[in-house]
Amino acid sequence: MEELETSLHLYQPPLYSGQDGNWYSSFEKAASTCSALTVDSAAVLSILNFGWVCGDLTLFHEVRRRPWLSRVGEDHRPILRIVPKHGWKFDSASNIASDLLKLLEREAQRVCEKADQVCVLLSGGLDSRIVAGVLSRLYRAGDLKCKPFALTWGFSQSRDAYYAHNVAKTLGFDWENVEFGPDTVMENIDVAAKELGCLHSPEMLHYMTWFKNMPEKTIVLAGSYGDSIGRAEFAGKHLLELSPFRAKNPFQLFKINSHPSAIARIRDEFSSLDDRIPGSPVYAQCEAAMQGHRMRGGLSHALSIINKYCKVYQMFTDPAVYSYMWSIHPSYRNDEIYLETLRKLDGRLANMPWARTNRAIKGKTVGAKSGLKEQYHDYTKWSQGPLYMPLNNIIDPEWFAHTGLFVPENIAKLSRSVKQAKVRVGRLNDIWLWLAAFRRFIEFMESSGLKIDFSPQEEQHPELFSEFVSDKPVQLMYLLQYLPSRFEQINRMLKSIRGNARNAKRAYLRKKAINKYPPS
Repeated sequence: MEELETSLHLYQPPLYSGQDGNWYSSFEKAASTCSALTVDSAAVLSILNFGWVCGDLTLFHEVRRRPWLSRVGEDHRPILRIVPKHGWKFDSASNIASDLLKLLEREAQRVCEKADQVCVLLSGGLDSRIVAGVLSRLYRAGDLKCKPFALTWGFSQSRDAYYAHNVAKTLGFDWENVEFGPDTVMENIDVAAKELGCLHSPEMLHYMTWFKNMPEKTIVLAGSYGDSIGRAEFAGKHLLELSPFRAKNPFQLFKINSHPSAIARIRDEFSSLDDRIPGSPVYAQCEAAMQGHRMRGGLSHALSIINKYCKVYQMFTDPAVYSYMWSIHPSYRNDEIYLETLRKLDGRLANMPWARTNRAIKGKTVGAKSGLKEQYHDYTKWSQGPLYMPLNNIIDPEWFAHTGLFVPENIAKLSRSVKQAKVRVGRLNDIWLWLAAFRRFIEFMESSGLKIDFSPQEEQHPELFSEFVSDKPVQLMYLLQYLPSRFEQINRMLKSIRGNARNAKRAYLRKKAINKYPPS
């Protein structure tokens, strides 16, 4: 199926280029064009730090990804598009919501017009609720030729599944709940390694391979970009709270003294994107970095596995949609816009609980249920339980020592921490599962007849060592993740403290931004 995305869409399906200069949708095919492959230590360090590979890097020096906001020219070279600018426009939340809805309706109608079947990935979150509401409005108006259906993966007694089901019933959609468990995680380790270039943790895949039996002309709509565009929120932080990415050495796993220029190369990837938006405010640079690195390289890259079976499309990524929202002053990109959007779609959607809080986004909550699971998965318990022995054998410190990239003692320490973890905190389990996928990835490439070189081919950068040498901040960060992962009461207490502090900080930053960048 041809691409539905243009070169200005925030998300484009990944393409990879190897030694022959051509572009492939298959990482393995691009890698197979190379006579030799060298592991890129900067890409490894990026995954350990952030959970995704920054810039256009892959795990091999010889294979590159299609750049963000770009098209491939006739000479096979990528042509970068101009990154749309941010603005300081002020309008009421109601007017912004009305404009946003019109743009989302046009986006959904365009991408679904040739589909034989339309599926919406529906969670208990607000972004997928808006996507479902938009599809419902289009179907009722006769602008969709087929009735959409909703799919939710995870525990049936989780908040996500329960409230997604209620949304589907309210809109009159058929709904399917697909549960997954430890066996799926083992499958996902191989999928991440063999199909996706091992560019992120298998955790992100959930049960995306479920779509392998769907008709090819099925369109799967995801709302992964909704929070970042509609409410300017990234991983629980508002845009104004963000700061530039900075590489560290989580759990001291990476052997930085053998690969010192990895830090500099990560910085170069971040700088190259900053150079595309010269003179922009820091918050605009942070948003571009979040979209060009994190959103593109994380969950969206994982969802691209669906393209092997049918077609996945990310709503909110059309240039008309995000350019409009970027024109709004950052202080006014907030929950009020989502509240008004949901009310305009169907007031019942606004009053339903949000899975994150078990309350409506604002105002009266209708239909809340206590006792539901907060998470739709149990990755932490699966890893310290049924998955521990088989994965611990794969994550063998001696094998990782052989690569010259990792500190074996700290690999062993990480495994012990996973075994003792009780609740999900930070990226402890995420990294552990990626290590298993990384070994599978290397072994798969070698079994395909490709020679893998781990030797560092880099110049020394001793001036960058200082931020990795001190053990004190590392030990502190380790304790901040390790202790809450073992004691649920500590974890809940810290969550409450962080939530209150974040609300106060957001109010202050919004006022500060209004004073610094007067709305127009």
